[in-house]
Amino acid sequence: WGEMTFTEATLESITVHLRREQAELAEASSDDVAGELADCWILLNHLRRKIDRLEADLVSHSIEDGIDLADAVRAKFALNRGRTWGEPDEEGVVEHVEERRCRVCGCTDMNCSQCVERTGSPCYWVAEDLCSACVQEGTL
Repeated sequence: WGEMTFTEATLESITVHLRREQAELAEASSDDVAGELADCWILLNHLRRKIDRLEADLVSHSIEDGIDLADAVRAKFALNRGRTWGEPDEEGVVEHVEERRCRVCGCTDMNCSQCVERTGSPCYWVAEDLCSACVQEGTL
């Protein structure tokens, strides 16, 4: 029904509408709660159908481009699990904290194993983008 009735709806417009309905639900009297819950449910289902279509398009494009989407998602999850995450911003979005990386050897805050292999001990930062192992070895 939502896609046939609101043909111009986008993920963004549906999300904005859902936020409005959530606000109405929060302010609703006991007589109006059921109707406001129903509005939220309808919008969530409209959003889900849009997302399902986007997902199908993504899979289709990844196949056309020779990308194994399942492998790409697994790799991204592995990367995200190792990241440090910041605090929510003013919109509630949490981004990963950019990790420092040595400009010479590529070690990071989370992984200096190559430095340990080379020097026998973990490195530390001597500059924003330079680790102690690279300075000690004179690799500059």
